[in-house]
Amino acid sequence: MKKLTKKGLSISLSFMMLALSAVPAFADTVTKPTDSSPVTISEVTSITIGGETAVFQQDNNGSTKFIRADLDTEYDLESADIQINLVSSGTTVSSSDLTFTGSGTTRTVDDVDLLNEAYDVTIGSTTYTLAADLPNGTVGVSASDPLKVAAVTFTTSPSVAATVSGTSTDRFAGNPWYAQENHKWTEVSYYIKANSLLPSGSNRSAVPGSITLGSGASASGCYSSGYYDLDQNLNVMTVSNGGDSREYRVSAGVTGQTVKVYYDIVLDEIENDGTYYTGEVVDQCDEINEAADAYFDPDGFYVDSGTTVMDIMEEFTEWAEDEDYFSYATVNSGGYLSALNGLGEFDGGSLSGWMYTDQGYSPTCSVPWVGAADYELTTDNTQIDWFYTTDYYNHF
Repeated sequence: MKKLTKKGLSISLSFMMLALSAVPAFADTVTKPTDSSPVTISEVTSITIGGETAVFQQDNNGSTKFIRADLDTEYDLESADIQINLVSSGTTVSSSDLTFTGSGTTRTVDDVDLLNEAYDVTIGSTTYTLAADLPNGTVGVSASDPLKVAAVTFTTSPSVAATVSGTSTDRFAGNPWYAQENHKWTEVSYYIKANSLLPSGSNRSAVPGSITLGSGASASGCYSSGYYDLDQNLNVMTVSNGGDSREYRVSAGVTGQTVKVYYDIVLDEIENDGTYYTGEVVDQCDEINEAADAYFDPDGFYVDSGTTVMDIMEEFTEWAEDEDYFSYATVNSGGYLSALNGLGEFDGGSLSGWMYTDQGYSPTCSVPWVGAADYELTTDNTQIDWFYTTDYYNHF
């Protein structure tokens, strides 16, 4: 096992969402949406959802036309004002679930819950589905959110501040495929990440710290009575308020400390695929497996606290190429692994590509939804499995 060192990387967050391509339209059930095209609504000049200008789209899995917008935070989705600006005051606007008011060329409805909720709205003679989502990548936490966490500080000497954020992916909001598959189109993972390493000698199991919560909220899990326990397998702080709760993953490395990690590459999905597992793909998989077996110790290994998931992948790739294990090119932006030893996105179908999980691979495992370049290893015994999926929808 080659010793791994912490590289001085400056890599922006790259979300692990794969690129999309077209699939056939409706069959007996709703097929997965993979692309959208713009449509026009001639009766309106504009529509705003939560203050954001909406777009009008039709997905490639049906004839439904959508009115959509990306809002800033999950809290914004839970209480959004909608305004429809009409070309003519004589155009009717109606909905069985929403009550629009107004006169002239403006129709409005306030305080609409759009968190994984969609509504049919008829403008003139055409019915549209109105829905909203969050943008790809990093999203904020509203100061009005009752489940917010703010002003996080690890009160060591010197003190270390932390950044609170969420990670989301922009999907096909309101598409009926999600209800059919019992999926949500809006899912956010929340993180509290130290802005720098904690001072040398810090006790990860009892790090003093302070936070600001919303009125009536309480914190539990890895934070209690002014201390963080960051020595758990998954450092999760749960914020509760009025019967609702939210989990925040807490990350803080310690200067001069090492942590034990288990790391592997799993090719089960492509190797069990009778359509794509053939020819060159077989050779690529064989070489990846051989290199991974030679490089990664199944009993785990130690890395510097704060090493990222992508640091280790880059170290492994460099070693495999130097030792002539790989015959094909690896394409890695530093934030997104597009191809490993030539095995790349779409080589196993239109929904295929590289992902990783921190909870052990299974055919339905979930991914962290934070880029590998920003996932810092700060806790002992974390299991990281990179895997090549043939259907990324199985890992939401």
